[in-house]
Amino acid sequence: MRIFAVRTQKPKKMSTRCHIKVIKDNRTSYVYHHTDGYPEGVGKELRGYLRKWCGSKDEFTSEDFCTYLENTNPSYEFENIGIHGDEEYLYTVDFDKGDYLCDKIGGGNCFSEVIPVKSKEELFYNGRTDKGGHYMDTNGPGQELESLPGGMDLQQARYPLGNQSFEKIISDGKYYVDKTALIYRMTHTYNYVFLSRPRRFGKSLLCSTLASYFRGEKELFKGLAMERLEKEWKRYPVIHLSLASVKETNKKEIDEIISNRLKNIEQEFGFRRESNGHGERLYNLIVNCYEKYGERVVVILDEYDAPLLNVLHEPEKLKEVRQTMRTLFSPLKDCDRYLRFLFITGITKFSQLSIFSELNNLTLISMDDEYSTLCGFTQQELETVFKDGINDLAAKKGLTREQTLDELRQTYDGYHFSSEGPGVYNPYSIVNALAKKKTENYWFATGTPGFLVHMLKRFNTDISRIDGSEAMASSFDAPTENMHSILPLFYQSGYLTIKGYNERTRLYTLGFPNKEVKNGLMENLYLYYVTSDTDHRDTNIWRISEGFLNHDLDQVFQTLQAFLEGIPYQDSHFDENHWTQMLYVVFSLLGIYTESQVRTAKGRIDIVVKTADDVYVMEVKLDRPVKEALEQIDTKSYLIPYSLDGRRLTKIGMTFSTAERNVTEWEAC
Repeated sequence: MRIFAVRTQKPKKMSTRCHIKVIKDNRTSYVYHHTDGYPEGVGKELRGYLRKWCGSKDEFTSEDFCTYLENTNPSYEFENIGIHGDEEYLYTVDFDKGDYLCDKIGGGNCFSEVIPVKSKEELFYNGRTDKGGHYMDTNGPGQELESLPGGMDLQQARYPLGNQSFEKIISDGKYYVDKTALIYRMTHTYNYVFLSRPRRFGKSLLCSTLASYFRGEKELFKGLAMERLEKEWKRYPVIHLSLASVKETNKKEIDEIISNRLKNIEQEFGFRRESNGHGERLYNLIVNCYEKYGERVVVILDEYDAPLLNVLHEPEKLKEVRQTMRTLFSPLKDCDRYLRFLFITGITKFSQLSIFSELNNLTLISMDDEYSTLCGFTQQELETVFKDGINDLAAKKGLTREQTLDELRQTYDGYHFSSEGPGVYNPYSIVNALAKKKTENYWFATGTPGFLVHMLKRFNTDISRIDGSEAMASSFDAPTENMHSILPLFYQSGYLTIKGYNERTRLYTLGFPNKEVKNGLMENLYLYYVTSDTDHRDTNIWRISEGFLNHDLDQVFQTLQAFLEGIPYQDSHFDENHWTQMLYVVFSLLGIYTESQVRTAKGRIDIVVKTADDVYVMEVKLDRPVKEALEQIDTKSYLIPYSLDGRRLTKIGMTFSTAERNVTEWEAC
């Protein structure tokens, strides 16, 4: 069956018209609906009617369909008109071939809105008046449409860019990676759950999916695992409170935002405000929902820690905001008899909020193997759901499918949220890369949380040592404000991931998950470790990189000297370790493999740079002769780990002068 439709809109204050074209078994019928300002929801009703009616008929005429519609809903008028009209266009889509066609039916001043569909059973129609939507003129009879309004091609229209609503994604026919089997298992195993994941990693969409599931919106789960697993589809009242967009750091402003969001939920259920305190209002919402609907309540708290992370580096503000959040969450411990399910998401874990200290039956699934893929895309999901997008990206870049998959893997894969769970891709970056057909730093471009830079300073973190660092299992369960290391917070925020786990020592090995994270982090840390002046950065970085690739070390160090000469003097952090970190940040931006503080049997190598043909092993000395650096490479056998590599080995010693604030001597051999 092929279902086509058009919605046409004439100039303001005139009528709105809709053509519906249905083709089944080579029989074509046209149905015409016309009304001056028809009410909200007509389009949804027509879609439902058409699906039900066409699915049970082998042959039909448009007169039959009109009769069915009139009998079902006599408040609307329908008539069979065929193709006609003086001022209308007809947009159609052939679901079997996957192409969109545009045919002009006459002429005149008229526009038509193209609306995406999710399947060939879904009517290509939205019966609501456009409110700032996109319109497009015809390309002429029989011409294939290559793009949608705003320059977006037809494939791009299926990507849920910036969309975190499960209902909207499904209704609009967007790509959705099915996580509902895990959701079913989780909701039938636990009652209270906490999940930590980095920002923009699908937490809000997961919360939205949970909300639709518990509201019993069965029609949205058609074709998903949940349709097969769930038999009852019981409806529960759902209180969904998201703090994801809270950016304010002032307690008064945060109080006002929370109060307004509680007000919206109260209005949603038709309740009047009965108290002023956040906690009392949340408690009353839960109890009133339980009494009104006769069912236990589902509470979903998305990004509970957003207000706290904004003030993590400011102890006094943190104390105030934490009190606000404690007041909000404290009633949950007294609501057990009223709750069917409680789901909390965030980036990290804060103490003294009553959530973790008083909800004794709260299950932390953040590092469980079983739920490690609840957010993010697995390799199989990527290759199955986004097959067409991968092919399109490959064609755009002039690569094979395997080369494209390898590039996506290196750039966006590598997140591990448990010791044995499979790796997952960053969903935000994948969707953007495939929609825009470019592999760029999308996740990082959304901004590095300010609290991380402040925490780096607080812990005096050696950034050159975090890749390959180790952390105890207990560190990940420590309250954020009591952490003694930046590593757990870097992991929870998505800048490090699990690379390995030693069950005997209970030590996790952490590292950068992929190129996007490492490159993006280095670009941001460049502003802290090097300089905020980026005007001369890119050209010099390119020349240094070219020097390493061509084994032209004179070019490398002459460019480096000129580069450092332009960096403003910083009278703090001026020690050997700081220079090593600065070089690591600079070399990491070269686009070639760079490691720092590489462990060996006898010590740590300051910096290792690898190209296709060479391995460069470097030792840095501050105000000491360069020969001492070369001697250390020899006496500690730093070249031995690379002796069987097959590439040319070069040892480099360099001296930084505190007086000159630059490299004053270097030697390679």
